Order: sequence, then structure tokens, then C-alpha cells
Amino acid sequence: MTQLPVSIEPRAKPLPPPPGEGTFWTRLSFLRSAPRRRCGALSIRNYVPGTGFHAGDAIVGRMMIRPYTLSDFRRGESSFARTLSREGYRPLTAPSSDAGNQPVRLTFLKSLLLILLLFAASAEAAQVSDMYGRSVTLPGHLAKVMGASPPVTYLIYTIDPGLLAGLNSAPNSKQQRMLRPETGKLPVVGGFGGPGGNFNAEVLMTIHPDLVVAWPPRSGALNPKVAGILSSAGIPYALIKLDRLSDYPAAYEFLGELLGRRERGKQLAAYFRAELKKLDSFAAAIPAQKRVSVYFAQERDGLTTVSASSVHAEAIALAGGRNVYRNDSESRRAKDHLSLEQVISFDPEVIIVQDESFFKAIYQDARWGGIRAVRNRRVYLVPDTPFDWMDTPPSFLRLLGAKWLAGVLYPQSAGSNLAPETRKFFQTFFGVNPGDREIRALLNQ
Repeated sequence: MTQLPVSIEPRAKPLPPPPGEGTFWTRLSFLRSAPRRRCGALSIRNYVPGTGFHAGDAIVGRMMIRPYTLSDFRRGESSFARTLSREGYRPLTAPSSDAGNQPVRLTFLKSLLLILLLFAASAEAAQVSDMYGRSVTLPGHLAKVMGASPPVTYLIYTIDPGLLAGLNSAPNSKQQRMLRPETGKLPVVGGFGGPGGNFNAEVLMTIHPDLVVAWPPRSGALNPKVAGILSSAGIPYALIKLDRLSDYPAAYEFLGELLGRRERGKQLAAYFRAELKKLDSFAAAIPAQKRVSVYFAQERDGLTTVSASSVHAEAIALAGGRNVYRNDSESRRAKDHLSLEQVISFDPEVIIVQDESFFKAIYQDARWGGIRAVRNRRVYLVPDTPFDWMDTPPSFLRLLGAKWLAGVLYPQSAGSNLAPETRKFFQTFFGVNPGDREIRALLNQ
């Protein structure tokens, strides 16, 4: 069945049609149901054949009432035009001055068919439970989906890039090389899965996604301010759980079902489960006393790090490493700034570095020279194309990051197949096929 455009709250005084535009008017009634929702037929004014709808018009359709712009109407104009034509509407090529008050003559049967069509569209709405057990009412068709934070946005991208309605930040040059060109042109909304410090509600209202997907804080609730904005705008949101990499298979299956991409979700979930199982088996075979000690250096001075309990450091344990910073924290972020004396006291066997400028400077800085990893030249720059493989954001790429780190920590047993595995990962998740030179660049070799 043809998907109708969304319905909107008609203005009390619709704008007059520009000269030459067709005008329709019908006195079909409408029905009210749940708050901020209308079903049935609303008055149709100022329909512009072949171009779109005039801003301020009331149109027929089904969805939450929301702010609207001319661009919103253009997206659904062609399918809506076909529906109008099929149901007996015809453009008035030379409307009289009072054409807006003249009814278009429809037979009783065609009027009834139109009403049934509208109610059928309303019936497409579905009730689902998200990964936190919340009941979510979805529109019948999901064409525009927004992730509330980068880990979620990139998760959606791997399922179907064409579903994304916006980004949390503008892509950098490394991201542009791997992501689809059209993805880089999407509007930037900012992040609003947590505090929402750079959240631009106005941009979100402009694109008005059919659904927002969010990974909430450990409280399991979205930021109340953001939740209020979404509720007022009639934008449903679903919560997913990504607290551990072991949550990703279920998240892929859930989103695959939710977004109408079941097979793709199952494919990525199966890949994730299989590779996690390999990593778990690999790490389990390493005795605790023989695990390589690792310091994860972040920021320009290398003195910010993440605790062993943080989601940002999970890949270290998956790779069979031992994070030297054991400070447990209830905070998901769990990042702390240390003194150089603390790092020296840890004396890690391996240092993995996030900031390239620090990586270039560490071997020339005498203050770091006494640390075992520096003496033995076992300092490694974390791959970061299209984004960080270990952290920032803590995304699905941490699976590949754990594989990379296992090869770094145990090159004799885990490092031999990294190039083909990296190529397969990028083929599977990004739909690209990097060549040998690109693979070496990806791995910082």
C-alpha cells in the first residue's frame, strides 16, 4: 500500500495559494484518538501538482502532529499525488477566486475508499518493546532514523546507511574516506544520549526523524529534557543496550527487526557472536600471571586513562591484556587524569596511545624513558579509521580493536591473520574492500 505523508496540525488560516497552483478542498471529517495524534482525513488545500505542498497546508495522512516545512512535504509528494489521483482528486488548472471553497466532487464509494485508506495507514502503527522493556509506538514505515550518540548512529549505519537522518558530529577526513559520500552531507544534530551538551534541538525538529534510537546512561532513562523535547514533537524513541560488547549481537538483532532489516541484523549479530567467542577462548587460555600489562594513554599528555571497569577499556581484557589502572568506578566513562609518577609505578609492558602527537613525542621525552614499554619500544598508536578502534566513541569497532590489540600483545599467537581479518571486517560492516596498502595504513604499519 502506498505510504502517505505525515499529517500535521492545520493552521486556522491557511496561506493563500500562489497564482497558478492547483487547489483542492473537501469537507471530509476527521477523528481524534490518542493525545497529539489524528487519524482520518483533514482538509486539503493548496496542493501543488508536480512540485510539493504549500507551507502551512493541511494534508491527509497518519502520524504524530509536528512542526513542518515545505521540504517535509516534498519528500512524500509523489506517492501522495498518486494516492490523490487514484482516489478521484484532480488539479484545478485555473482556480477561481473562491476555488478554495469549492468542493471536489467525489462519489460516495470513492470517498469511502479514501477514508478506509487513511484508517488502514493508521493501523500500520506498531507497538514494540525496546531493550529496556519500554513500550514504543512506531509509525508504519521507518524511513528516517536518528542515533542519539555516535555508537548508536554508527550501529544504524552498518545496518543500512540510507536510514540515517542525521549525524552527531561532522565527519572528519578519515571518516569521509570510509563512509558513503551522502552520509557526510547529513545535518548535524549533536549528541543527546547523555548530557546533550552539543544537542541542537532545532536541527532535530527540522529533519524530524521517524524514530530516535538511544543508548541511555546506566539509569536506563534518557535525559529528561531530551525526552520531553521528543515527546512534545511526537518523535518516538527506542532504547538499546550497549554496555558491553557482548550486548551487541542482541542489539543488532533487535535493530534489524525494528528497522525492517532482519536478515542484515542477523548477519552482523552472527559475525559478532562468532568473533567474540574466539576472543573469549583466546583470553581464557592465558593464565592471569602471564597476561601482558597495558597502560591506555589518552589525551595530548598521555596522562588520562580509563579504568579496567570502564566500557572504554573493555577491549584490553578481551585481547588478553591486564589494564594496569584498576580503579573501579560506577561511572560508564570512568576516565581519570593521573600523575606521571603513577604511570611510572605501574611500569606497563605495553602502552597503547590514542593521540598521535603524544605517540610521536613519547620516545623523545626522557621522563617516560624509564618505563618498561618505552625502553622495549612497545608503544603502539591505536588505529582510528574511520574512528577509534578502542574508544571515542566506544562503538562496534572495539571488536576489531580487541583483535588488533591481541596481535600487539601476543604477536606470535594472535598477530598472523590480522590483515585478512581487517579486510573482512570492513567488507562486512562498512561495505568497502580496502586494498593491501590501505590495510597497512589502517593498522598503522
